[in-house]
Amino acid sequence: MRFAVASVTRTGITALLAMGLLVAGSLWIDWYVDLASNSTRWNSLLFIVWMSLVLLAAGIGALFVGDLIFPRGWRDSLMQARGVERQRSEIYSSGDDEEDGDDLATLLAMGERVRSYTAHYSILLVVLAVANLFLAGSMRSGALWRIDEVQLATMLRSPHPVRRVKAIDRIPHLDMEHMLVRFSHKLGRHLDDPAPEVAEAAMEALAHVGLRLRRSMAALRAAREPQRWEKALYDELAATHGERLLRRFRQQEEIRPATAKALGAFQVSAAIDAFDSYLQRTSPSAATVYGILVGLGDMEELLALPIVLDLINWGPEKIRVTAAWAYGRIMLSYDPEIYTREPLCIPDAIQAIEELLQLAELPVRCALVESMIDIRDARSAPALFAFFEETPSDALCPRLEIERRYGPPALVAIEERAQSKTLRAIANIAAGNEEVVDWLAREMREERHGDMIRHELIHIHRMARESLDR
Repeated sequence: MRFAVASVTRTGITALLAMGLLVAGSLWIDWYVDLASNSTRWNSLLFIVWMSLVLLAAGIGALFVGDLIFPRGWRDSLMQARGVERQRSEIYSSGDDEEDGDDLATLLAMGERVRSYTAHYSILLVVLAVANLFLAGSMRSGALWRIDEVQLATMLRSPHPVRRVKAIDRIPHLDMEHMLVRFSHKLGRHLDDPAPEVAEAAMEALAHVGLRLRRSMAALRAAREPQRWEKALYDELAATHGERLLRRFRQQEEIRPATAKALGAFQVSAAIDAFDSYLQRTSPSAATVYGILVGLGDMEELLALPIVLDLINWGPEKIRVTAAWAYGRIMLSYDPEIYTREPLCIPDAIQAIEELLQLAELPVRCALVESMIDIRDARSAPALFAFFEETPSDALCPRLEIERRYGPPALVAIEERAQSKTLRAIANIAAGNEEVVDWLAREMREERHGDMIRHELIHIHRMARESLDR
């Protein structure tokens, strides 16, 4: 090192070589970590090397500039002062005090000359280090400023499926717009991943991103604000992956449940026929039926109502509860103003629900009543009356949720007494409804009700009666 900076010329040449090494190293490291690396640990090591190159170039550059602007002999003093302490200790241990005293005085003067410019050199070193840092960071793709993004992309390229799944698990929770846009597109590459667990995670993550974008779009519409990047990304993902997801649903059994959820999240209407065909011609697994119901509930498409009603009587309780939730989501999406006549599936659904409220187990009936609270269809009044009358006063509806791999679960029903839940549904169809008012008046006189239920009946009756008198 002393040879490389022994003169101004050598110091300048060494500084140029150091800068060339920094530029070449930055270009290669940026390319490698951005596009080729599949190890985050190797990336971390390369980032450390990168920072070392930045400091090395800054240190040599500071020596060269300092030699130009500081007093003559400053560089020589700096390089020789490194041995001051060592020589000083040797002098003190020597026996020749007179001769060594002169040497010591010279060395101390040299050290003092260097110390007088230490602050100046430090400032110069910091300035050059910052300048080199910005130079290195601006090379090619600017990977130095995107370390978190680069590390996530590297994990997606990992040869180990577990690492790829961990990377995919992070994508649905990204907050920054540019990262969510970039990595949402990267998810498409893993829909065909040879590892089924990776492809399944990519499907689930894509579904979550689609639902997240739809919620943002709905919030903007409700606030009457113009649509932003969310709509552009949603439309692009739907157009890119719609047909592809349909093919995966038909062909790949291992990821069929997750694919069904993704089709529903992006409201691919053609999936309804694919779901129906699959259910009719095969003996489906419970996992696939569950995925189809979650997809249909998220799709909120009226044409899917017959499939959901068929599945309310199918399989284990979890499937029937999910079908009840999907029924409520679909019915809530029905807008009478866009139809000249009411679709036949609506009255058919009301009739089917009336039968289920009499025959199904309590959790399924609780899920249906929870849906009716928001649907507010007066034609469901007789079924609600019957359910209330035959349900024991101590019957408790459990809390029911639709579990999702990413994000919070979808709430199906809150925990509360079954009769109280039914009264909430009845209260929402009571205004101006004489049938409901008469039934409430009869129930108020029943002695079997406890104080809390009687109080609720009186309150709902009073509100309904006032609406009729207006």
